[in-house]
Amino acid sequence: MTITRDEHTDNVESELYYLIHDGQIGAKNVWFDDIDVPVIQTPSVLFMYRDAELNDDQVIQDSKRITWNLVYDVYCFYSGLEGRNRFKNARKYTDSVYNLLQTQHASGALLNGKCFNIGCGTSYFGHVAIDRPKYIVMTGGMIELVIQVIEIF
Repeated sequence: MTITRDEHTDNVESELYYLIHDGQIGAKNVWFDDIDVPVIQTPSVLFMYRDAELNDDQVIQDSKRITWNLVYDVYCFYSGLEGRNRFKNARKYTDSVYNLLQTQHASGALLNGKCFNIGCGTSYFGHVAIDRPKYIVMTGGMIELVIQVIEIF
């Protein structure tokens, strides 16, 4: 059975889409990489696939398996129209996305078994700026997400 890193990426992104969309956090849109700026409805989530790092976990790797860390910047767009509470509300929305992603760290979850491990890193709150497909700034937050997959040859 061969499963490539690209196949893992497709599987993981499909599971992330349904996790956020069905997660009862109010997300109106879930994107991967490019978004259509004129139709952004908040709250929403953008998964920007930043890089794939070779994982050096020697216990798992051999001549037929390579472990990868798929690293995403998860942009949580809230809005900014709440007056004095806009940053607090944006932080709470970002935390709700974080909490939903962290539920997948349990051994029975792991994106329905599509990954070997998953975990959130640093979270940032306030203004979110992205430059794809054009530069936009919104109130929200950003979470670093690392998903570990095993490529099998």
